[in-house]
Order: sequence, then structure tokens, then C-alpha cells
Amino acid sequence: MIDTSRLKQTTKIPKKVLIEKALKQRENFLLSNDIIDCDEVKNVDRLLVNYLRHNYTNYDFTEQTYELKKEVNTVIAELFPDLKEECLNQIIERKIKEDFIERYLKKQEVLKQEHKNFIEKSKSINKTLLVGQKATAKINGIIRELTITKINVSKVEVEYYLKNNQRRTKLIHSAKLFNIKQYEKKS
Repeated sequence: MIDTSRLKQTTKIPKKVLIEKALKQRENFLLSNDIIDCDEVKNVDRLLVNYLRHNYTNYDFTEQTYELKKEVNTVIAELFPDLKEECLNQIIERKIKEDFIERYLKKQEVLKQEHKNFIEKSKSINKTLLVGQKATAKINGIIRELTITKINVSKVEVEYYLKNNQRRTKLIHSAKLFNIKQYEKKS
């Protein structure tokens, strides 16, 4: 729960004084962190909303979630109606950011699982392969005929030839192989 009791007392302080305090705090922060910033503050309302939230509530000592930011900014908007638009903008920005992060993390989990499945598939395929077997795979965007020269845990080393008959070897995951031909022993 956010403590906004100190925030409610700020309504007795003239807005000009609050802005001066916010600007002074910003300046001190920049100096103490060796940040050179010659830019003029473009959005005083944003600076003031942030100043009020961070200095007159316990927001910094909580897990700064969307819900808590919304709660604090709602109180600020009620106490300072002229800051309502900025408070709402920050709430919307935070929601968009959290939604993006949530989607990104879910996508990373899906990719991680797909990669794990790909590796497992490669390991399974490797158990069936033999050195000397022929196969096909796309290497650097070109479909190539290959010969398996070494079998590792999930990858195989393959040999192939360029159009100018230069021999090349490459290590690739077995799951990228297709048209794997049965091994034929030469008599």
C-alpha cells in the first residue's frame, strides 16, 4: 500500500515552489552523477509529477508496479487537477511498457523452448547417423549436398564442395539436415 499522507500536505505549498524544488533536485542529481545536461526541461508537468511521486510518497521503497504508479498518479491528479493529463500519460506509458515486457518475456520463453526442442531433435537424429552418410542442407542460403564427416552430440560436421570444387567443412545441427540418404558401404 502506498502512503500518500505527505503528498496530501503538498497542496499547501505553492506550485511555483514545488517546481523550483523539483528543478533543484534534478540539477543536484545531474551534478552528483556527472551528467552534463544543457537541455531545458521541456515538460515541467512531467518533472513535477515525478518529483511528487518520488519525494512525497513511499513509492521508491515498494515494488514499482503499474498498479502502484497508477495509484500514486491518481492521487496526484486528484490533488493537482492541472497535472491530471500528465498523470494519465504516465499511467498509459507504464501500462504499454509493462505489456511490452510481458509479451517479450513470453516470446523469449517460446523461443527458448523451441531451441530446446530443436537441440533434442538434433540429438535424436544424431543417434541414427553414420559418418559417410549423404544428406542435404541449406548453408549460407544455398542448398548443398553434404557428406557427414563427424558426429557430435547435437551437431554434425559436414563436408561439401563449392562450384569451383573447393572443399568446405561446417558444423551444423542435425535437425537442419534433410534428404538423409541411407548409408551405403562400398565393397
